[in-house]
Amino acid sequence: MHRLLTSARRLAATSRQEQQTLLREAAKQIEVYQSLFALYGSAAYEIDEDICDRLTNYADRIDFSYLDETRLVMLEAAAVIRRLRLMLGIKPENSSP
Repeated sequence: MHRLLTSARRLAATSRQEQQTLLREAAKQIEVYQSLFALYGSAAYEIDEDICDRLTNYADRIDFSYLDETRLVMLEAAAVIRRLRLMLGIKPENSSP
């Protein structure tokens, strides 16, 4: 999540490949957290079910996107990860690099 936020702030200095990697990793992390909810019998009702597909699809077409749009997608992914971590009781990430 920290890398997403940092990259979103410095998006112009982040390569397209790194942006794609971050979005795909975020999708995988969200998928894992959603699976944990399913394992415990809880529903992540506050989370958009299609977010993983949207992040992956966005990463695939990132070359046709504006930096501001990419920044918003990264910030949305970070917010979803943060919310899922809180809902699962996972401690926040250390924000120091």
